[in-house]
Amino acid sequence: MEIQRDTGYISFRLDGREVKLDFAAAAWSDSGDRIASVIGTQKNGFETFQIVLEGIDLNVGSIHSLVDENTVNLAYYTPDRRMPLSNIIGFINDNRCSGSLKVSKKKFVPILEAYAFSATFSGVALDENEKIHQISDGIIYDSRSE
Repeated sequence: MEIQRDTGYISFRLDGREVKLDFAAAAWSDSGDRIASVIGTQKNGFETFQIVLEGIDLNVGSIHSLVDENTVNLAYYTPDRRMPLSNIIGFINDNRCSGSLKVSKKKFVPILEAYAFSATFSGVALDENEKIHQISDGIIYDSRSE
């Protein structure tokens, strides 16, 4: 009998093209710095996605900026993690960028001593050459948030 493991994924449209990362997790701790962390990758690929928000209260329905320098530590996507600094698309505090994350589900996970969550997101991000990219229909799903 196979044990069902916790599953998660991140999907979004990048300039109209569908992107899906088939391994993801999202957690938030209400102690200390109140950090929300999202990380996603592909089991058999090189794409990565990461968001780290600090000092936030994360509740179902809450909306968080992806470009606020006071709360955003990281918010980026890399098509190929083997080239981390030369191939990156990021939400940054720049007047050309915008973006938000809206929490859709949240549940306490005792083994994590934190909350798992799922969310939607969208926005406008820049690559390393300052080219603008549209990110839409974003979904962060962590099955532990059910």
